[in-house]
Amino acid sequence: MTDTPEARSASEEQDIPPSRDAALERIANRHMGFDTLRTRIGPIDFREVAVWEVKDALEAAYQAGLDAAGSTRVAAPNQPKSPRNPSAQ
Repeated sequence: MTDTPEARSASEEQDIPPSRDAALERIANRHMGFDTLRTRIGPIDFREVAVWEVKDALEAAYQAGLDAAGSTRVAAPNQPKSPRNPSAQ
């Protein structure tokens, strides 16, 4: 693979360390179903995601940052779990 701007991920362009890039990719895969965060220039780079998937991914990334910094998350009171199937409510 050539090292063109199209072939590089956004994190490579921003000099994000590989370990952080890998963590972001795991989170994107687990919570939003993305196979990779690499730009592939085409329709495969796009997919619809539910707002709760984005919220779950952001929470996971936030928690990963806290864990890396040696902190613990303080749970917010009265925060329901993200719905997995809103039509079932």
